Amino acid sequence: MVSRHTVRAERSTRSWVIWIDGEPRTQAKREREIETMARDWLSLTYDREPESFDIELC
Repeated sequence: MVSRHTVRAERSTRSWVIWIDGEPRTQAKREREIETMARDWLSLTYDREPESFDIELC
């Protein structure tokens, strides 16, 4: 089962704040880590494999 989620990130002072489906959920130190951190958060929240999510980066 694949679920679709919208992910966007905003730069803060020392990290990127990651918004998932309109809510701030996690953060990343580097821009290249945004998708991985979003997948990790979704995986832990929904108890599924990180690859089972369809991520739309905005």
